[in-house]
Amino acid sequence: MNLYSRIFAALLLAAVFTVYARDAETEVLNEVDAPLGSEEEPAEPDLQVEPRAGLLEDRETPESSAEESLPAGPMIEPGEEETDADTDTDAAPAPEGEEEFEPVLSPFQIKLRVGHRYRSGGENEKAVEAYRAALELQPDSFSARFGLATVYAETGEYEKAERMFRELLAERPHDYRLMNNLGWIYATAEDPEVRDGDRAVRYGLKALMEAPDDFHVWSTLAEARLMKGEYTKAVASARQAFTLARMQTKDEEQIKYYYSQLQKCRHALNAKEFLEQPGDANPEPEIDAEPETAPQTVLP
Repeated sequence: MNLYSRIFAALLLAAVFTVYARDAETEVLNEVDAPLGSEEEPAEPDLQVEPRAGLLEDRETPESSAEESLPAGPMIEPGEEETDADTDTDAAPAPEGEEEFEPVLSPFQIKLRVGHRYRSGGENEKAVEAYRAALELQPDSFSARFGLATVYAETGEYEKAERMFRELLAERPHDYRLMNNLGWIYATAEDPEVRDGDRAVRYGLKALMEAPDDFHVWSTLAEARLMKGEYTKAVASARQAFTLARMQTKDEEQIKYYYSQLQKCRHALNAKEFLEQPGDANPEPEIDAEPETAPQTVLP
């Protein structure tokens, strides 16, 4: 190769490199100048609700099929494999060349899903057994502990439920679902020693600060206000829960639930206002005085 050929080759290589560098710089600048939020946001986890105790759930990957219907209630329910910490490293990967299929479930994941299914089906004793079996495999699993605490709350074992929800909240101090569930327990527990209106309102307000657009949280706050006798605030919270539910879900059972809650709060407020009216506003009907002597009985 003569001198001119070498010079020509060098110039050609430099030109190619310049074009490549310019294109790369343009691509980077376009990424920097792109408006925030232009990329598709990750989908929020589906919040589904089960009717028996009103526990909200945190299913990110719902295993239930479309055939299963989970009606309303303000308490949040447990979900599956909600965090990386709950993913069992022993799960077998998909066979080579079949990456489109889900990996084989590990024993822990199987126990966890079985617990969710039993709980959704109302088989609480079996759900407890399944969750405990899952915790034997992964004692720190958030989802398994969440599920077990939920069953305890629904079956009236409030002390166990409260302790577990508090432990989980200490690990996740900004998790509104845990705040909501504690508030619901304090507002609706059948045990009068557990019910605590002040705590119910406090946890309801904390949950509301973290999730102001969640209708389940507004519903919990409505129950807390109702328990404390703050009927005007209860109606306002229940109305907000009902409004958000109509906007965010097409589940007729959920919408009916929140409408009935609103009606319950309205009836309580109306009764309170009626009883607080001045005495002249609702005079008692006059009752005729009894005659001094009883009328004689006429025999046939």
